Amino acid sequence: MIQNYLSNNANRYASKWLVLLIDILTVSISFFFAYCIRFELSLNFDVEQLYTQLPFVALVSLASFLIVGSYKGVVRHTGVRDVYNLFNAVCTCSILMIIMVLINGELGILENFTIPRGIIIIHSLLSFIGLTASRYVFKALYSTYLVKDLKVNKNVLIYGAGESGILTHNALTNHSKSRSRVVGYIDNDNQKVGKQINGVSVFHKNVLTEEFLIKKDISEVIFSIQNINPKNLRKLVEGLVEYPVQVNKNCPSR
Repeated sequence: MIQNYLSNNANRYASKWLVLLIDILTVSISFFFAYCIRFELSLNFDVEQLYTQLPFVALVSLASFLIVGSYKGVVRHTGVRDVYNLFNAVCTCSILMIIMVLINGELGILENFTIPRGIIIIHSLLSFIGLTASRYVFKALYSTYLVKDLKVNKNVLIYGAGESGILTHNALTNHSKSRSRVVGYIDNDNQKVGKQINGVSVFHKNVLTEEFLIKKDISEVIFSIQNINPKNLRKLVEGLVEYPVQVNKNCPSR
């Protein structure tokens, strides 16, 4: 019951404003640990300076996240692009901190206010790790607990391990109501055969036999190949007509 409630309301709980708040908290906590690491995991530093520096770090990180927009991504669909945005946000935050510390040093706006560059470097590394890890932890928890009650009712093979096939895989696995499980990719590229993409094995097209389909309990084969000749596609589809599987085509052109 609780899982169903959370699953139905995951979008509300993971709104961009909540993500922004968590990101700012993560950056602020990382700043404290940066000092601890710099001083050999001790509190042998002026802790009272944190009362001034932490609000400053929080405001700078808020500005950085708003500029880059890294908080707008759907956390449960976190991918490489989101990690790249986080990297940009952390770099922007570090650059703004350095600039503002230098300006304060020249103008003397706040007395005895300075952040060592070593702290800023350590902080940027910890922030990037913390922000990235928090997203992937949520993504893993969402996949493991919030949608595990959705029973798989069919196993799917994706014919094509290229860009289009990966997009098809993501569309099937990232949809919160999807009841399909991608068992593998089929491809004739020997450089891909035997490897895994998104944790899914790539098989050679020669393994596509009735025995293989029955063994893997395949219900559907989705053709997802870019710029394939319609005649070649028809031959591939006709080759599966005699097998007890449903065949669908999703072959976008560039």
